Parts: sequence; structure tokens; C-alpha cells
Amino acid sequence: MDRMVPEECAEEVTRLLPAGRLAVVEQSGHVNPIAPGAMDTGFFSPAETDDSVAYLKAQAMNGELTRIEYIAPWVKFPLTDGWWANGQVFFINGGFTAR
Repeated sequence: MDRMVPEECAEEVTRLLPAGRLAVVEQSGHVNPIAPGAMDTGFFSPAETDDSVAYLKAQAMNGELTRIEYIAPWVKFPLTDGWWANGQVFFINGGFTAR
């Protein structure tokens, strides 16, 4: 079973993966966190000021926040062509550099 965790948890999940890997593999599951960086969603926007949004946009390659449509193919990938990947953190964040 594939799940997504917040970016701030991705490193911790990956560190803990070896401890629970056998249980996950026995259930034919995969653990592949997706780290999207700052996303342009209703959840993100109300908490940020114009200055903080401008700063975060400046940290990405194209000067924009991650959009849901950029992430959707990567959610699907481990379930289809990426079935062999396990324990990988997918940093799908437009080159976001503020970690």
C-alpha cells in the first residue's frame, strides 16, 4: 500500500524504513514518500504572507510553487511503471532549495 507523508516527515520515514521494511514487503507494499516542497494549495496559502510566498517561489527553478498537477503523475508512478522502486523519497519540487 503506497502512502504519502508530509515533506518534513519524508527523511524520518526513510530512516525508519529499514526497521519496518520486512513487514511492508510481506504485505506487498511500497514506501515511497513524495516531497513536493511548497505547494500552491488552499492549505498552504492562508498561512503565508506575500513576502514569504515570493521568497518560496524564488527558491524553485521556474519561480513558482508546486502544483497538484505536477505531483499527480508521481503519485501514480510507483503504482505502475515504478513498481520496483521502494524506500525512495521522490523530491518533486521544481528544484526547491530551501530544505
